[in-house]
Amino acid sequence: MSPRRFPLTRWLQKTIYIQFTHDWIKVVCVEDQRTLEDIPIIARNDRGHVIAFGAQAQPLGIDSPQAVVNPFTHPRTCIGDFDAAEATLRAFVRAVLPRSWVKPAMIMHPLRSYEGGLTQVEIRALSDLLLNLGAKQTYVWVGRPLTDAELRQLQFPVSEGALHSRDDPLAAL
Repeated sequence: MSPRRFPLTRWLQKTIYIQFTHDWIKVVCVEDQRTLEDIPIIARNDRGHVIAFGAQAQPLGIDSPQAVVNPFTHPRTCIGDFDAAEATLRAFVRAVLPRSWVKPAMIMHPLRSYEGGLTQVEIRALSDLLLNLGAKQTYVWVGRPLTDAELRQLQFPVSEGALHSRDDPLAAL
């Protein structure tokens, strides 16, 4: 009996699953189950560099010149501050997936219900955030939480939600 062979691309594939609300974020590297759950805030210094994120950033906002921001708090949309959202996601993703030359597939899953659903602008913003973080493919999923098996195979139960996807335009070059 010969040993099982897996395609090299499957072995190198990384998948990041990001679930979030305005007061909670969970980032998972699907292949090795590294997970980070926290509050989605960052503290930035006067130059705009992130100096802390999650619960560690919360105390820095009291009597401190650092700007503490939660980019996902807005009454009408899922992102209130695009640049802060990118910095927040970058900090959380790097915590579970250190820098690598492998471009991951990334799934963004907003868990809060928005009246009328997500707009095309919000879907594009979420997808652009992931592309800016270096995603090879981006998926914006609105529906029930996905299982580990669905995430590993990038299978989305479209009968139970809505899927919007985009590939990195530079990946084909």
